[in-house]
Amino acid sequence: PSEGAADFHDVFYIPSDASHPDNAYLFLDFILRPEVVARASDFVGYANANRSATPLVDESITSDPAIYPNAATLQRLYSITPLPPKLQRLRTRIWTKVKSGL
Repeated sequence: PSEGAADFHDVFYIPSDASHPDNAYLFLDFILRPEVVARASDFVGYANANRSATPLVDESITSDPAIYPNAATLQRLYSITPLPPKLQRLRTRIWTKVKSGL
């Protein structure tokens, strides 16, 4: 939209109490390899955070401005401010009602 849109990012986290954090780091090292994350992008149709992978991603994805927005579009994106837990639960409940049609 001309007025902008929310920017979001999918991220990986390793919980502070993870049983096997070294394995989590090994997985992240694997999944972020350019050839691996490019295949993931091709499969899910999302951009990824590894610039070295971009040339390996299918051109139908990298040329789609809804997935890889141009600089002008990026300027109109904004981050959603985190809410206190009580308000986040309310937002989640309302969104669930919208999605489920209740």
